[in-house]
Amino acid sequence: MMQEAKSPYKFAILIVDDDKMILEVFNKFFKQNNIEVYVADDTEQALRLTALYPHIKIILTDLYIPKSNIDGKTFARIVIEREPRTVVFAMTGYKDKFLLDDCLRIGFRDYFVKPVNFSLLLHEVRCACNQIKRWEAIK
Repeated sequence: MMQEAKSPYKFAILIVDDDKMILEVFNKFFKQNNIEVYVADDTEQALRLTALYPHIKIILTDLYIPKSNIDGKTFARIVIEREPRTVVFAMTGYKDKFLLDDCLRIGFRDYFVKPVNFSLLLHEVRCACNQIKRWEAIK
């Protein structure tokens, strides 16, 4: 299920969603924008991918993934605890101020409501890429 594209960055983005059509759309979108992409349809698979591929530095995750034992918020907590320099974005169908506040407390960088504005998302991902590039330069 892993897809790769040539990237000007030394790191990749992981998309986590239980909807295969969403995974395909996001995969294609990021590949067209020269960002290396991995996809996972559950959080357990996503955790395995982040362990296998430490260059996954940006994650866009759905918050509710019914077939997973771990929801998107818990997944983000685990990833951020393991690697604090990972940038995690929430993606959800719920426009909810309390859920947004929870996500920000956990350490999500931003909160996108579906349908996602792709130009805004790409802007935020590129900003995260540039930030990570600066962080990578710190030894």
